[in-house]
Amino acid sequence: EVDILRDKKIAIVFGAETPVGEHCVQLLLNHPAYNQVFVFAAKPLSLKSTKLKQFSLKSFLSGEISRLEGNDLFYCTNDFLQNISAEDQLNSAELARILPVAKLAAKGGVNQFLVLSSAGANPESLIPLLKMKGQIAEILSKMSFWGVHLFKPVPIRKEQIKSFWGHGLAFLLQKGAAQLDEDLAHEVTPLRSIVIAKAMVNAAQQLEKGYHIYNNESIERLGKA
Repeated sequence: EVDILRDKKIAIVFGAETPVGEHCVQLLLNHPAYNQVFVFAAKPLSLKSTKLKQFSLKSFLSGEISRLEGNDLFYCTNDFLQNISAEDQLNSAELARILPVAKLAAKGGVNQFLVLSSAGANPESLIPLLKMKGQIAEILSKMSFWGVHLFKPVPIRKEQIKSFWGHGLAFLLQKGAAQLDEDLAHEVTPLRSIVIAKAMVNAAQQLEKGYHIYNNESIERLGKA
């Protein structure tokens, strides 16, 4: 029987350098349910707290860490619609890192895996990046975590909106084949990073077993709870 805790928890955060990740770390440090927050980052964060323990991302990539032990793992990196090509995104270290992270977390007995994905992510997508993100989500859904929480907001930064609409035709071409996320067809308002971060932290406190997907509407609702 998995021991699920409501307090005195250990959080693990990847992607703390991103807007969502930075907010997540701050929220976790201030949250009474967490005694410790382990952060893996490319460079040290300027935050100071007795709860905070920082690890070099280099130590993880070099294989020095054989397992990730904690209760809730927040994977906050989202490469969707940056100003680089889809091919470069598919080859990025960040996207390639999530599955090794998940495997070490499962090995270490992490209960809940919360990951920031993208609206439109689908293993059948015609867009390579969204297809890969969908395939990753499918793999996570079959792993041994007590709970997997997948967050699929539309692009979250103002400078991404133009790029988003540049990809709009490709999204619409998939609509007839039921490959377009229905929420994406109706929701085009980007959510603020703090709202997404609050939704991720709040979702972890609900302690809901199984595989859960959050669209813009449910993310916004959770982020305001």
